[in-house]
Amino acid sequence: MNEKKVREQLAYSFDWDKAHENAVSLFSNITHEFINEKAMPNGRTLWDLLEHLRICQFDILDFIRNPNYKDLSWPDDYWPPEEEVSFERWEKSKADFFNDSKQLKKIALDPSLDITAPLAHAPDYTILRELILVTNHNSYHLGQFALARRSLGI
Repeated sequence: MNEKKVREQLAYSFDWDKAHENAVSLFSNITHEFINEKAMPNGRTLWDLLEHLRICQFDILDFIRNPNYKDLSWPDDYWPPEEEVSFERWEKSKADFFNDSKQLKKIALDPSLDITAPLAHAPDYTILRELILVTNHNSYHLGQFALARRSLGI
């Protein structure tokens, strides 16, 4: 097995754009008028989806890096409260999402980390599992985001 190639593929999966649109493309060209519009059958907005993605991705990053990690409460801590948000807050959440994604890619590419070793604070879990989990979760909700954009005519 070529470990370097596996790590590169894991890192690339955060920006994957071969089978579907990536986050950079999906989060672009969103104006303030659309971020608070209910866009999903469950009443979720683009803001809800972006913030959920950001929260969950950071949670997994924190779980990997923090030996004193504290579980969030499902579902309350993983979804933003219903509220109208400013475009500045939207942009901050988007920037934080991409920054955390960059940190996860660095972890994937770091040859000093054994991504298959059990995490010291959670021996049933590995970095590899968490990286796969976050890319899988992101892919699911980015698909929802694409449908929400379409329903709003973006």
